[in-house]
Amino acid sequence: ADPSERYRDAAELHEDMDNFRCRRPVRAHPPSGWYRARKFASRHRGGVTLTAILVVTTLLGFGSALWQARVAQRHSAHAIAEAQRAKATSDFLLSVFEAAQEDLPQDARPTPDVLAQVAAKKLDEDATVPDQTRSDFLSALARVARSGNDPATALSLYERAMATLDRAPHGVRDRL
Repeated sequence: ADPSERYRDAAELHEDMDNFRCRRPVRAHPPSGWYRARKFASRHRGGVTLTAILVVTTLLGFGSALWQARVAQRHSAHAIAEAQRAKATSDFLLSVFEAAQEDLPQDARPTPDVLAQVAAKKLDEDATVPDQTRSDFLSALARVARSGNDPATALSLYERAMATLDRAPHGVRDRL
């Protein structure tokens, strides 16, 4: 109805028909970015599809890398904690054996049963040892006492290890 919206001559109509056949934007359609983008995508389906696949694949790869980094960070923190725990265990046991054998002749050195009792006493005095590590120490000392000739001390140490695990966070008890 509006003369400004009509084709001025047959050449403009012919040009719009060629544009329509070639999937290019036509003058008869109201101009918009989405319209032009749809026409571009319909003309270049292969390139647009390939680009979309590459973008999605890149985003998925980036997301996967972030997820794996988070998992690795958690495992790394756990490994560091385990290494610190192992170091604390080693230091504690070495200090017990060194203290028990210092300045003693070979024939006067304590037996494994006595060492287990001394280590348990030293463990009671050290409040800085975490419950999980304390339980592991007590279990190890109970095994030492059991391998010797002191089943009563072994039983007592096992019971203390279990009581310590009862105080520890959930899931730690399963490790014993």
